[in-house]
Amino acid sequence: MKSYRLFIATAILLVMMGSCSESIMNEIDRNPNQVNDAPLNTRLPQATMGYVKAVAGSSSNRLTSYYVEHHTNVLGMGGIYNTMTSYNSGGWSGAYAALNDMKLLKEKAIAAEAWGYAGIADVLTAYSYANLVDLYGDIPMSEALQAGVIRQPKFDNAQDIYKNLQSILDEAVGNLDKGATAPVKPGSDDLVFAGNMTSWKKTAYALKIRLFNRLSNADPVASANNVLSLLEKSFVNETEGFVFKQYAENRNFENPYSGAQQSQPEFAMGNGIYNALAWFSSSSNVEDDPRTAIWFSRISGAVKPAPNGLAGGDFGEPRLDGRFYSKPAVLKLLNSPQPLATYAELKYIEAEAQLRLGNRTAAYAAYQVAVQTSLKQASLFNPATALSNDKINAYLALPKVSPSAAQLTLRHILLQKYIYLFYDQPLEAYNDVRRELFMVITDPSGLANRVPYPDSELTRNPQVPKNVNLTTLFDPSTKLFWAK
Repeated sequence: MKSYRLFIATAILLVMMGSCSESIMNEIDRNPNQVNDAPLNTRLPQATMGYVKAVAGSSSNRLTSYYVEHHTNVLGMGGIYNTMTSYNSGGWSGAYAALNDMKLLKEKAIAAEAWGYAGIADVLTAYSYANLVDLYGDIPMSEALQAGVIRQPKFDNAQDIYKNLQSILDEAVGNLDKGATAPVKPGSDDLVFAGNMTSWKKTAYALKIRLFNRLSNADPVASANNVLSLLEKSFVNETEGFVFKQYAENRNFENPYSGAQQSQPEFAMGNGIYNALAWFSSSSNVEDDPRTAIWFSRISGAVKPAPNGLAGGDFGEPRLDGRFYSKPAVLKLLNSPQPLATYAELKYIEAEAQLRLGNRTAAYAAYQVAVQTSLKQASLFNPATALSNDKINAYLALPKVSPSAAQLTLRHILLQKYIYLFYDQPLEAYNDVRRELFMVITDPSGLANRVPYPDSELTRNPQVPKNVNLTTLFDPSTKLFWAK
């Protein structure tokens, strides 16, 4: 454990050095590698922490939790859409700093024929670019990270990036296969799987599945068949998954979502998650879902959501429980694990793909496993809150939770998945909402089609697409190519 903490401490320091500046792209141009001679066992934890904190845990990703109404911002800012461009600058700069670390990791790994390291770099790179393209649409990729050569990279087409990501993941699988017998292998410096190449391969396939399913509108049948053809190559039970578990209960090693809440208690329960929990109850009672009891604080004994786009401030004492609105108990612990891709998510995707092909029995079977797994993992943030089998079974017995194969709809699947993704995975929920429009957004502003480019990039790079701004975010012309 001490060795993990040392790796994490060093990695976090390097990530902070790289991601704190809004002009990180200029910094990368001027000084592409401040630690050129760093060994692989230093580079790997740095690249890993760059992904889990600066990409998946970024302020840009947290912003999407407001978009899909998992949360409501209660810092007294007014509608969240008023502050979007400045709010997500750190997410953009941090992501490209992390990608630079991944690029350098792979270059050094190839030079040393350390193929396992190269494969992990590929996986982290694909996840990072997927995160960026789903947030922003067109982004720099082909001309990005070319230190001192191209200072204002072009923005590549999002659809082309999706194709490229599949190629990167195929290369990742090949490198990980070679990594199993390579003389130089990761061990304790691999903060996720401790050098297990098979687990990293399954993680690569999980992203391939996720990306194929995103194309459900572009090619419903092919996307479903591609998903189903890869499932057995990824996570096959609830014990497997891409989950970061190395955080500690202190501010130096904190889960980024919990850390943000404890720095500024901005998150309150949103209308979306409240309405989703209530939808599966015959009496629209959120208490019928046992996750409500462990996920949210109570105001005068009741669960009270903060109206999105309309809520007033609620950041005084009790800071983490709320005075006016219920706040997320899942963000109280700094050491809570961070799920990034899981077996439950794959079962929801499987259910959706089977339903798209008309295979109702198979869809319903996958859906049932997904919901049951979601309930078992609802306490991932704090095992002491684990739901009893009686509570799980009582919920599964609700008619709208278990409607039968004949009555199963896409809304059942995606609303349950939306509830599951409440814990630290708002971007995937945002992707699903944009892709299938299965729920009503209550914010008076509506649903933004994407996250706006940050002020820092608008200032430094004239190649930023001009058609995306705070005015056009709600216009059909700015929808991502896979959105409905």
